[in-house]
Amino acid sequence: MKSTLKIFLLCFTAVIIMSSCKKDESYTLTVVANPENAGTVTGGGSYKSGESINLTATPNSGYIFLNWTKGDVQVSTDANFSYITKSTDETLTANFEQKIIVKMGAQSNSSFGSFYSIGQKLVYTQELASTHQDTIDLLCFYEHVEPSRINDITLSSPGANITGIFTGTTSPDVWTTKRLTLFTLPVTAITTAQFDQLHQNDASISTYFNSTLTSGNKKAKTLAVGNIWAFKTHDNIYGLIKVTSVTQNADGYVEFELKLKK
Repeated sequence: MKSTLKIFLLCFTAVIIMSSCKKDESYTLTVVANPENAGTVTGGGSYKSGESINLTATPNSGYIFLNWTKGDVQVSTDANFSYITKSTDETLTANFEQKIIVKMGAQSNSSFGSFYSIGQKLVYTQELASTHQDTIDLLCFYEHVEPSRINDITLSSPGANITGIFTGTTSPDVWTTKRLTLFTLPVTAITTAQFDQLHQNDASISTYFNSTLTSGNKKAKTLAVGNIWAFKTHDNIYGLIKVTSVTQNADGYVEFELKLKK
């Protein structure tokens, strides 16, 4: 009996010692950014199990934060949050997404092309665009003819049949393929801050397009910084445009950020 009790006490003591050692053991928490150059992350280090660690993820210019993941499992959608360490070495990844920024020139701009392909993610000059007609979704032009044609810097598409703006043998007036993109003001109000929080392919992007509008929807005109427009392409890609910079006149330009739902 005494022998059995001694064995029990020895085993119990061993468990206590091992448990105590386990609590005192340190583990490595590694934090990384994905892509590597997309932002900065803090909070990694050597910790004991059960500690609450503040992790931060800050996107670099041109990126937005998406989420924290451990392997394929999402841990948090907050850029800054408290994480409870485990009794093992771990790696947490802060995922970022690159913004889609587009700069298009009006018809007389010699620095930036006037045509954009969403699928190719490229801005084309008129000459090059004419050889890629089946990919062109947007065009930029300037028009200010009082009293009835005050468009100023405007986004439209070849399918809108905008005439008298682009000239020459490569003008979209004579293209054989003219893809149509439709534009509306957001059917639901959206602030700049709300736009900035949207991720590419967010399900809500398509809900901002006013599908009931059947006229006056072939261009986004008189563009100004801060304007947000909804659109739908020939390929049924929905999107939002937020204007970030604009200069008027035929040699002007517009710069905008795109959010797409494919």
